[in-house]
Amino acid sequence: MDKYEFLSNASIALLIVALLLRFLRSSFSPPADADTLDEYLQRHPDCRRHGRICCYRCGSASIYLYRLGYGPGWIQHLHMCRQCGAKLYRSTIEV
Repeated sequence: MDKYEFLSNASIALLIVALLLRFLRSSFSPPADADTLDEYLQRHPDCRRHGRICCYRCGSASIYLYRLGYGPGWIQHLHMCRQCGAKLYRSTIEV
């Protein structure tokens, strides 16, 4: 076995691992306990202020998106509070 044959086998193995990780990440679904935006606002009607969504725990309007997964034509996010880290709601964006 020469050194170039080893590099070829290692490259193939790395490609397979990368594709497997991408598949697993894209098939990940949002946590079952995460509400949609409509459900979140039904539970916490006071969390919509001046057209912005706020955290039910600390009241902050600073929210970031954590990407849960993606697939052909969609991306799933979990919306979380930047200040206290509370999980607020999930969303699916069609692209």
